[in-house]
Amino acid sequence: MKIIFLDIDGVLVIPSSWNKDFPVTSPKQASVECVNNLKRILTETDAVIVVSSSWRFCCPFPETLVEMGIFEGFVFDCLSTKRFSTREAEIQNWLSGGDVKPENFIIID
Repeated sequence: MKIIFLDIDGVLVIPSSWNKDFPVTSPKQASVECVNNLKRILTETDAVIVVSSSWRFCCPFPETLVEMGIFEGFVFDCLSTKRFSTREAEIQNWLSGGDVKPENFIIID
């Protein structure tokens, strides 16, 4: 299994896509171009998403990514909602804590 650890801010929600008419964590904030680029990567690599974004504390997944246009089948998991001192520690915890041993992974943050 190939994993993409995905942040939302700065990856799918970029400054040029912000819209003051929607809440900061609204799926409507996502850049269509960035979402389409991610969908292409997912399709071409057969990777799945593990949400590493702080959005996991306030938004439901996979629903939030589905509303952005990502097919639900690409959303595999979220990092724990337990807080660690760094994102690296959160990802290490996920990698060491489950039955899934990724063939490859990338962190897009």
